[in-house]
Amino acid sequence: IFLIKEVASASHIYGKPYVDAESWTTWRRWKDSPFVRKQLVDRAFCEGLNRITYHGYSHSPKEVGYPGRTYHAGVDMNPQVIWWSKARPFMDYLARCCHMLQQGLFVADVAYYYGDKAPNFWPPSAKVPTKPTLEGLEAGYDYDVVNTDVILNRMTVKNGRIVLPDGMSYRVLVLPDQEDMPLEVLEKLERLVSKGATIIGPKPATVPGLRDHQSRSTRLRELADTMWGPCNGTTVKQNTYGKGAVVCGLTPSQWLAGESIEPAFSCSAELANLDYIHRRTKDLDIYFVRNKSLSEIKADCLFRVKGRIPQLWDPTDGTIKPAFFFRENGSRTSVKLNLAPSASVFVVFGKKSLANMADTDVFQCFENGQYRLTGTRGQEREVNVDSLPEPMPVQGPWTVAFDPKWGAPAKVKLDKLVSWSDHENEGVKYYSGSGFYSKTLDVPGDWLASGRKVHLDLGDVRDVAEVFVNGQSAGILWKAPFSSDITSLVKPGQNELKVEVMNLWINRLIGDESLPADKKITRTNIRSFDSSRAKPGTVTWIQPAGLLGPVRLVPSVRVVLDDDAR
Repeated sequence: IFLIKEVASASHIYGKPYVDAESWTTWRRWKDSPFVRKQLVDRAFCEGLNRITYHGYSHSPKEVGYPGRTYHAGVDMNPQVIWWSKARPFMDYLARCCHMLQQGLFVADVAYYYGDKAPNFWPPSAKVPTKPTLEGLEAGYDYDVVNTDVILNRMTVKNGRIVLPDGMSYRVLVLPDQEDMPLEVLEKLERLVSKGATIIGPKPATVPGLRDHQSRSTRLRELADTMWGPCNGTTVKQNTYGKGAVVCGLTPSQWLAGESIEPAFSCSAELANLDYIHRRTKDLDIYFVRNKSLSEIKADCLFRVKGRIPQLWDPTDGTIKPAFFFRENGSRTSVKLNLAPSASVFVVFGKKSLANMADTDVFQCFENGQYRLTGTRGQEREVNVDSLPEPMPVQGPWTVAFDPKWGAPAKVKLDKLVSWSDHENEGVKYYSGSGFYSKTLDVPGDWLASGRKVHLDLGDVRDVAEVFVNGQSAGILWKAPFSSDITSLVKPGQNELKVEVMNLWINRLIGDESLPADKKITRTNIRSFDSSRAKPGTVTWIQPAGLLGPVRLVPSVRVVLDDDAR
């Protein structure tokens, strides 16, 4: 259930900096990894969320056992979850996103008045599979929902824009598709339009309620006739009124296009697979862009920003990199984005102009080929990369060590990587906990030549992993792509590789379903594993677990470009 958009709108129109929500409330117990939670919260971020309140955090005594006692509804976010010791990178991701999305003001073109009925919710149904949209407003434009109080007491007009006291502003006000409107609202709209505002919507015909209904409705119709004039939505679709205009028969997108107001965000890829939110400070334009799909997306994205240098801020690790592949396109800037499955990135446009760009740029290239680069001034340059070796599969056998107290043998050998849930040993099949994969890794000496990097790509991981090379950590991986830069940790020849993989409690809980009470390994008061409330205990409930691969060593090479290429 998502109700973020309306809450975010309330925050924006009343000048509140935070949009908080009870987060991840669910009956899907024990089966959602950090990666799954990221996909959900990223949608909420794009609707306006910028502060998270967990529902909830259980305090369960150790003597109760694991996964312990908890409330019947809510997210499993507490020290009893298996991956708790590896949770820091996920928490850092959430913190960085919330911090960035608390900066400045939300940017929207449309204010949508959703009427004066009661009850009043937006979206009208809470069960919406995607971010709620406004009818007639294409993806790439954004909006806020406004109420009667804000129209009456907070809206003014400046330079043709509808403005609020705390800095929010909109290009147009869209009316609901209904006949009734409070007389006071229309009277305020008349003052706004006469001073330069534009409104879009049908002409109202009556007032809600019973108080002086006939006389108030008559006054409303007289005022509406004056404002709409000949605008009937068919033969005439716009009427100039004072310094502003009343529009009927055009969608918000049609009107915006007619005013040469381009989308704030558009993309060469299928826009249905991308989502965004735009905020602005005094010095920065901040876009948060997410890949909604489980496939990689490579696309040229257009941002409604001109004359500023874009950077890519990665909330996963906090790195800030120049967006080398960008070009101004009229009033917008095109930036090439490569987004892994369900990935997200902040595209930040700073106050520096294109004239102040650095003299050189460096980017990592992962494939051989001839690259044709077009600079910001239209100049072209070809870069030939032909020295990269092919990625190297890391084959079995693998030795995997388990903790026997959770039902698995102390050690197994795998000739090839398989899900624990597909293993013939029942203890491995239903295992929940940490598994330590070990093997020797052979790195060719020429892979470590100057300018090259070596990356370990784990392929598919269920669900969280930490990579160790020669006894040193190469980082915790909790989302796709499950890849680490191990250049500084490897040496030519043989290297010791260890990968700790943690899964979720659900598999061991399912395994315990068929055991007598004195043989059960897990202890909890909750036995519902899914909101479907179907009876658990069947094989189909078991989740993939462990290191699934394919595991590869992937080389890359540094390419340096000087100012002539830019």
